[in-house]
Amino acid sequence: MKKAVTIGLLLISALIGATLAAYYLSIPNTGNIIAPANITATPSSLDWGAITQGTEEWRLVTLTNNGGTPTTLTPDSITYNAETYLTLNSNITADYILNPSASVCVNFTLTVDPTAPIGSFNFNIDITGA
Repeated sequence: MKKAVTIGLLLISALIGATLAAYYLSIPNTGNIIAPANITATPSSLDWGAITQGTEEWRLVTLTNNGGTPTTLTPDSITYNAETYLTLNSNITADYILNPSASVCVNFTLTVDPTAPIGSFNFNIDITGA
């Protein structure tokens, strides 16, 4: 009798694990953060890990101006090429002047639509400056 109960619990546990796995969307960003020659991004690529559909994850990237002149970052200067069910936002919500030898920490938030299909996706984050 005890063996039957134990086997039943293991079977239920395995089924729940299999069901929960279906609700995760793996989104590794194996593309690079592409920035102008005078800007260094650290890290230069992001791994978003497994993200549950309908939720968001955030990652920090430090941008450093290695050039000799100031660079202006604007909300429009950070773009990405990803599927329509992925939304990327940053904390650069107004013009930000990045002076020579200065750094800024950018918080990227990736939101996954609840209807996103299961799978892995790659995309680049493009940063331009003026």
